Amino acid sequence: MLSQKLNACIRGVESTILALMIVSIVGLVAMKIWGGQLLSVQTVSIAPTIWPKDAVIVKPVPVGELKVGDIISYHSHCRRSSLASPHLCPPDLQC
Repeated sequence: MLSQKLNACIRGVESTILALMIVSIVGLVAMKIWGGQLLSVQTVSIAPTIWPKDAVIVKPVPVGELKVGDIISYHSHCRRSSLASPHLCPPDLQC
């Protein structure tokens, strides 16, 4: 009896892990087709919207599609190896 319950539990865990793996693979493939890139946030510069260690997907968009309030990522002039990701603010405000 206990052995059957344990086997059922193990099958459930295996099924859950398999489902998560399939969803992850499909998500990564879709992200590549869509043109996105998975990044990890390192600072609190845009908290509380996004916190350090959060994962975000970024993709290139035409400048004309950007609007106030969007979060953009770009390479800093000072540190080309890192990305800055501020909110896009109107010129008359400091966000």
